[in-house]
Amino acid sequence: MTTRRTHSPRAGLLLSTLAALAIAACGGSDPGGSTGGNDTNDTGERNDTSGADSGDNDATAEDTVSDATDDAAEDVAEDIVEDVAEDTADDAVEDVAEEVVEDIVEEVAEDAAEDSPADVAEDVAQDTAVDTATDLVEDSGTPPVEVVRLIVMGDTGEANADQYAVAAAAQTRCNELGGCDGFLMLGDNIYDDGPEENEDSEFTEKIDLPYADLRRGAPPEAGQPDERERMPIYVSLGNHDLGSLGVDSSKVSYYVDYGSDRDWFYFPSESYELQLEFVHLIALNTSPMAYLDQTSNAQAELIANVVDNTDAIWTVSFGHHPYRSNGTHGNAGSYEGIPSGGLPIPFLGAGFQDFVEDHICDRVDFYVCGHDHNRQWITGIEEGGFGFGGGEELCDTQFVVSGAGAKTKDLEGRGNEVAWENEDIEGFMIMSFYRDRVEAEFTNKDGVREFSTTVQR
Repeated sequence: MTTRRTHSPRAGLLLSTLAALAIAACGGSDPGGSTGGNDTNDTGERNDTSGADSGDNDATAEDTVSDATDDAAEDVAEDIVEDVAEDTADDAVEDVAEEVVEDIVEEVAEDAAEDSPADVAEDVAQDTAVDTATDLVEDSGTPPVEVVRLIVMGDTGEANADQYAVAAAAQTRCNELGGCDGFLMLGDNIYDDGPEENEDSEFTEKIDLPYADLRRGAPPEAGQPDERERMPIYVSLGNHDLGSLGVDSSKVSYYVDYGSDRDWFYFPSESYELQLEFVHLIALNTSPMAYLDQTSNAQAELIANVVDNTDAIWTVSFGHHPYRSNGTHGNAGSYEGIPSGGLPIPFLGAGFQDFVEDHICDRVDFYVCGHDHNRQWITGIEEGGFGFGGGEELCDTQFVVSGAGAKTKDLEGRGNEVAWENEDIEGFMIMSFYRDRVEAEFTNKDGVREFSTTVQR
């Protein structure tokens, strides 16, 4: 069956006009390319015809040429009409798209006028995260990393059954979540006085062996061998790593040397920074500031350099001593519940309090630590609080204590508001960093998830 194309009256008029123009253009020529009476057949002989037959043939030829010309002209005209229609449709789509964009811009402007500055900032951050992910796909041709997941715990260096149980539970939970990328070790890695040399057997007993089965990345399919590489440990030092008083800086070199030929043990210096995809880590040596009230210009510059120049979405500082804690050691500036009154009294943490307030508060997203052997997600930080109340919110940096990697100790209550805290059982924290949020959870050595929360970008 033959299907004919139909046109609107306007299109029909255009077709007729274009066809007439095409016919007029072809009217004075012999489209067949005739050579008059000198036609020859395939054998090269002359074709003889009578005058009457010749006239009929000429008329037939003229009709055929005319029909062919009309058909060709009509085809050309139809093609032109189709092109015009397509261009018109494209213009219409562009006009509609332009109007939609204008409407969206107006709505965004109205919403922005109604939103608070914090809401606007959050929207911009989320849009930036999406744009960054899109750019990564376009630039590299591969999907960007969606999550950076880290185990976070300290006060682990006992080589006891609880340390091994916590390690096993952490690996199990990582597998359930789809894999972890590293382990932030928050100090007191070798009780009681730290190593005596760079190949001290205590490195093996209290760090190497307890975490030998931690594996990086997604677990294998059921029935497949586990060929994952060993999970990297990002190390910070605690007071028990630095001698009986916690200030023997000569022991730092033992950790540096131990890690120099072990790619899973990352400790290039007593403080350092490292970017993992869109998460920037800052490891601190807190003992000199906490115990000797020393200021650390080098560590202050380290933080400033990261905060001012990183392209990471999240910044995480980690060390051993708490800025705020409801545990026995308590709040910096009044460790052990003894207020320093702002005086440089050794071991009360006034130097570290000043450091955090000057260089971490409102600049770094998280500060995670150990020292107190329990787990706390702190929500309220009051200036000058220290258990005495009063004061304004000091900073919006999130403070977390995760110091129950091998043992526990009672909470004392130091006036800090918490979303959750636990002193009863050893355990760990896992932080899952996405581009627009962080999902954090505490899990105990028995594999029971006890608390979870989400921090939006």
